[in-house]
Amino acid sequence: LNGASWTVAGDTLYQLPFTSGGSATELADGITNPDDSNVSIAGSGDVSFQLMIASSGVLYCYDISTDTLTEIPDISASYVTYTDGAFYAVDPTTSNLYVSAPADVSSWDVLDVIQRSDYADKWVTLMLSHGELWLPGSQSGSVYFSSNGAEFPFSPSPSGKVHRGNG
Repeated sequence: LNGASWTVAGDTLYQLPFTSGGSATELADGITNPDDSNVSIAGSGDVSFQLMIASSGVLYCYDISTDTLTEIPDISASYVTYTDGAFYAVDPTTSNLYVSAPADVSSWDVLDVIQRSDYADKWVTLMLSHGELWLPGSQSGSVYFSSNGAEFPFSPSPSGKVHRGNG
């Protein structure tokens, strides 16, 4: 968002300084991260000034304009991204890919979800590349393209089967 960077250390969200030698600014605490494990952060830019944070399977919305951190109930995820006006989150324990309401990380419907069905291994992460969602599993991967579908905004790419995984 406008050149800013964020990180989570312990249970606290920080904005990193714009120049070297500056100090990080503490923004919010209360994030579940008991062992300083990997945290995934995505931002919406000027669209809604929100960050989505996934930490230890828990999703959070940080609203930059109101300086408010909110836990997102009912959605478990470890990796997040933002594209085409919505936030996306993947749960590697279920291979569920969720989508938020347009430009609002605080609004989720648990029915706005797709589940992996092309291979038996579960998706383990989520990446955005050239407008496509890449979902590697431990042995194979899937690629989804923006289709603006009525059921879900992304559809499986006909040529997007990856026969090697991330495991």
